[in-house]
Parts: sequence; structure tokens; C-alpha cells
Amino acid sequence: MVLVDAAHEGLRVGIGDKKTIRLGDGAKGTSIPAPREEFSASDKPRVRAEDLPQELKTLDPISTVLPPDEQQMHLWAQLLPAVYDAQNSETEWSGEYFAKWLAAPQKGTLRRLPLIVLSRADGGYSDADSDIPAAQMEKERKEGQANLVLLSSNSRQVILRSGHNMNLEAPDDVAKAIREVVEAVRRHGKL
Repeated sequence: MVLVDAAHEGLRVGIGDKKTIRLGDGAKGTSIPAPREEFSASDKPRVRAEDLPQELKTLDPISTVLPPDEQQMHLWAQLLPAVYDAQNSETEWSGEYFAKWLAAPQKGTLRRLPLIVLSRADGGYSDADSDIPAAQMEKERKEGQANLVLLSSNSRQVILRSGHNMNLEAPDDVAKAIREVVEAVRRHGKL
């Protein structure tokens, strides 16, 4: 498994107006939907294409590193109501996972599964953007990333000089980590 600048137990995120919340604090105790492979009638998008937010109608600047054909495909996909709806529906239940993780830390739950945690060297926080001092946010981020490494006894952390979108900013490093994990699985060995 490769975790790419992944969210962690206790992660704080900005919610606008310099305010932050800790993921999981807003949990309501609702059940987490069971995974499944088939769509049901209730899975139909709740939003129509014409009602999508205006910002989805232009390519996100981070995606401009992609070749032109992939940029067009990315823009096409982000305009699909089902994609927008799936991204937003995740926020309805993801807090429940984080609340569970805060209540019972997950150290060792992956046993010996090969795991590489790719983490940013710098979180990029600013005192001007948050109700929490940037130094505290950075300390919590680094501790959280280190805790992700503890999910498995067969793991390691790789610090990258990259932003959050490592798949676009450091694709070779992400691919290398994936190859290392696949090889560890194939030989039933340590990373």
C-alpha cells in the first residue's frame, strides 16, 4: 500500500474564514456505507450537469502539467454529475471514519502489509490562513504522517519536496513507491 500525502488521525483542515476543524469532530455517529460493486437507483447523481459549480467548468491550475489530451479528459470527468456527487457524498460519512480512528488509534492494524507513506517535506501552513498557529499545524501534520507509518510493521516514510498533489508534482517518486511495494508483496519480504 502506498499512502500519498494521506489524511491521518487528528488532521486539521481549513473550512474557510481562517477556521479549522479536526477531521472526525463533526461525526454524527451515522453508519458508514458498506462497499459494493453495483449501483442502485439511490446512487443516481443528485445534481444535474447544469447545476454544477462554475469553478468545475475550467481546468484546475494544478492539472495544467498534464498533456493536452489528459487535460481535456480531466475536464470532461470533472463535469460529470456522478463524479461531483460521489466526491461530495464522501464528506457525508468520511468524518465517521476519522472519529473511529481518533477514538481507537490504528497502530498495527495493517500488520506486516508493505506500506510506504509519501509525505510532503513542508505542509505550507501560514499563520494568516488559520486559527491555529502554523507551527502547531506543521507539528501535528508531521506527527500524523509518522503515525501512518506505524500502521504496519513493514513500512517506511519517504519525505518529498512536493505539494499535496504528488501524483502530478512528483509522479516518478509515486511510481517508484508503488513498484517497491509491489516487489515486496511478490517476494513476501520487507521493504
